Amino acid sequence: MTDAALIDRHRQGDQAALGELIQRYQHMLFGYLLRMTRSREDAEDLFQETFLRMVRQLETYDERSRFKSLLFTIAGNLCVDLSRRRQSRLKRFEEEDGDEGIEGLADPSGDWIPDRWLQRKDTAETLVAAVDQLPDAMRDLVLLRLETGMTFQEIADTRGEKLGTILARMHRAVARIRMYFEKQGYETASTR
Repeated sequence: MTDAALIDRHRQGDQAALGELIQRYQHMLFGYLLRMTRSREDAEDLFQETFLRMVRQLETYDERSRFKSLLFTIAGNLCVDLSRRRQSRLKRFEEEDGDEGIEGLADPSGDWIPDRWLQRKDTAETLVAAVDQLPDAMRDLVLLRLETGMTFQEIADTRGEKLGTILARMHRAVARIRMYFEKQGYETASTR
């Protein structure tokens, strides 16, 4: 059954249709939120908030647009809001903390990065780290592509941007990921 048919059934009072719709996207959405927030607790909170907002928007949902796009637009906006709130709190913290700033949060032993983190990791972990170091807009794009399988056109529609902008951003993201791998000692096509 299509998403539009499930939404229609939900509008007619079938609560099971809503459950099926949620079940259809729960793993994909949670994976995306987890990678965007890097926190299970935040991902769980945003997961619930995404579906609550989605349910509210179903009454005015236009079947001509894709449901997945609506869902990930809501989730992406919630991630941006969370990031802005965190940046605001971090700025207040730094202002209150004076000169010491973030460096004051280092491990008491003086080791900012434990030795065990410096060991070479397998490729999957390196990819995760490479994606994590991307700026938010690039990380969002890469995760939408990897986690949801959305086409670049669907991502452009979801984010309200031109396809060319999305493709250029993806090109820059891939270049940064490649550079990250090279810095980690991996041989890439450009180092061969």
